[in-house]
Amino acid sequence: MNIYYAKNRSKYHGHKELQYLANGVPISEGYQFKTPGRKIITLKYQGKQGQYDLQVVPANLSANTKECHILKAPSDLSYRQTFDLFDPADFALRCLKTNGAYDDFGAGDLEFYANGVKLAKGYKFKEAGNKNFVIRLGRHSVQQSLTVVPAFDKAVSRFELLNEPEQTQYNVGDAFHTCKYTVRAFFEDDTTADYSGDQLAITANGVQMYENYTFVSPGEKKIIVALGDFRKTSTITVVK
Repeated sequence: MNIYYAKNRSKYHGHKELQYLANGVPISEGYQFKTPGRKIITLKYQGKQGQYDLQVVPANLSANTKECHILKAPSDLSYRQTFDLFDPADFALRCLKTNGAYDDFGAGDLEFYANGVKLAKGYKFKEAGNKNFVIRLGRHSVQQSLTVVPAFDKAVSRFELLNEPEQTQYNVGDAFHTCKYTVRAFFEDDTTADYSGDQLAITANGVQMYENYTFVSPGEKKIIVALGDFRKTSTITVVK
């Protein structure tokens, strides 16, 4: 890696001097990627760094693959806002080769995006509407429309956060309890309903939370609690 200093000076630093990370995970000489997909490779040297993108593809994805199509998917690609969980296991692709043969690829080989947002197992859609759903396999992709329907089948007049944990500081390794959150929905027909725990869409810095989720890294976390069109934001701190 070339590092440029003041007065047009530069110096080349070889791989033995550098620290390497892939999507934030340290890697070293001989490291083998276990999962496919886009990786952001970071090179660090004494507080300075550079980055580039790397695409990891399944070992059995042939170079003479012609096209891919959806082999397995839910019959109705529709999800309820903040309720239904996305599951990659619901999908599979079949990829045809130029010689007429084909290979099938499951969830572990694929990447999923909705309007450019990467989806993982357990993801909950927070905004209703039609989404541009893309399944990627290396340089190949398949696009399809995905619909997120409103969370409730009757009009909501307002929401109220009834309960949330008092704890704002956690240690690495501590469990996060979604069960301590409760949101009440007030409907226009004068009825109410309470939703708590994993019925809510709760994220920490964009990561989906669930009951007994364990924090693995320190830092400030932005907690968003969502139910339908309701949003409540707070901040917690995780320390070593």
